[in-house]
Amino acid sequence: MTLGIVDAYDDPAIESDLAVYDSEYGLPACTIANGCLRKVNQTGGTTYPVSNAGWALEISLDVEVAHGLCPNCTILLVEATTPSLANLGAAENTAVRLGADAISNSWAANEYKSETADETSYFDHPGIPIAAASGDSALASRILKYSPR
Repeated sequence: MTLGIVDAYDDPAIESDLAVYDSEYGLPACTIANGCLRKVNQTGGTTYPVSNAGWALEISLDVEVAHGLCPNCTILLVEATTPSLANLGAAENTAVRLGADAISNSWAANEYKSETADETSYFDHPGIPIAAASGDSALASRILKYSPR
């Protein structure tokens, strides 16, 4: 199973941070070299966005917990260029294109008038559960979209 993690900006230390987490909790190593961890930008390339300390912390938390919950899964980290919905949505679509079986989004947005159009553009992936974060801005946690294949 491949777990897609979609966040903004780059966490240049994700592999080394994950190694510390894995060691602390007795988990199998999850590295780029062994294929457990894959890291791409929002288009699927390896030219990463600029780093951002706040988002890097969020990325570390997301990737570490995903590996802790599913130590035999592949983790696909897709880093959006910025936290705009257009970039995060592009990263969402890239996660699906690259084989994510489920996607975790550690970002949230308030509701807005044209969100149904964005739902169709970025979150309409039948058979792939997509989860969204909550808590930072008092937004409710919810499954964004899930349709059987």
